[in-house]
Amino acid sequence: MKKTDIEIIVKETLVNILKLDLHAEELSANTLIIEELNLNSSSFIEVQVALEDAFMIEIDDENLDISNFHSISSLVDMIDDSLNLA
Repeated sequence: MKKTDIEIIVKETLVNILKLDLHAEELSANTLIIEELNLNSSSFIEVQVALEDAFMIEIDDENLDISNFHSISSLVDMIDDSLNLA
């Protein structure tokens, strides 16, 4: 899967789970997930589960580091790495 495809799914997932009043296309790779999109601890778990389902991966404890959820770009990179290990 191409990173651009991963990014589209990540953006759509964030918009849906965080109930953002905008379209996925309005988010950039540099969008800060916690600071700008207000990801909190409960929505963090929802996002994790939704991404695991969407990409049929398991995000292991090592990758649950908050740095992987800093921006859309960092989240895409983590998912891309997970897909390449599968």
